[in-house]
Amino acid sequence: MERTDNLETVKKFQKEGIKTRRALSIFTWLLIVVAFISSVAIWIVAKPVSIASTVPSGFSVQGVVVNQRAEYLDFGYLKANHVDFVYIQSTTGTALADNTFKKDMQRVQQAKLDRGIMHTFSSDSTAEAQVSYFIQEVGNKTGNLPIAISVNADQLQTQNSKTELVKMVKLLANHYNQEILIYTTPKVKKQLTTTIRQAHFWLVKNDTQSLKKQDVLVQYDADHVVGQGVRAIKLPTSVFNGSRQAYERLLQ
Repeated sequence: MERTDNLETVKKFQKEGIKTRRALSIFTWLLIVVAFISSVAIWIVAKPVSIASTVPSGFSVQGVVVNQRAEYLDFGYLKANHVDFVYIQSTTGTALADNTFKKDMQRVQQAKLDRGIMHTFSSDSTAEAQVSYFIQEVGNKTGNLPIAISVNADQLQTQNSKTELVKMVKLLANHYNQEILIYTTPKVKKQLTTTIRQAHFWLVKNDTQSLKKQDVLVQYDADHVVGQGVRAIKLPTSVFNGSRQAYERLLQ
């Protein structure tokens, strides 16, 4: 009798164990499904969504700036969404080169987009040293747009730093026989107008108003949405200050 009771108890525990395992299995799958749905929802929400990428009224040529911190970009997709040119960050000072700029230059060319190179000026190094480093890293792969030099206010605290910037502009222009654009804010431009009298600028601002003839490009949005739906991406976006015919004359 006691043996029969033990068997019944064992069977009861086995049945309860099966039920528990089934419940845990169902609960586990529910967690997996919920986690998957949540991940997809977060990804969709995190991606910028746009109805269409457009060029600001009054302008006909638009481009973007990319560097190694940007995610892998489909440049053909950018071209299909009103992007005409791409500038790629290449070097900074005398010791830092972006890891992806050479491959990006090749892929931009394959996408049949106009392309340019950007160097970030450093007041810690001489103009000669920076130009030498730029030539070493970039070679002749500067694209078909003017070379851009990025300058911020912190790098122009002294008259000597302004003098070195002037030297760098002249050295690069002479070596490559290309026009040089100074990528900076209107405030820094004001500081430089008496130092570099015939300079051309790429202004960084939040609009396209009050542009001068020497303002060749203007970055009007640091987070402009290019593309549509989940493939849309935010990039610093600029327009050419002039007609498409004038832009064509700018190309090398």
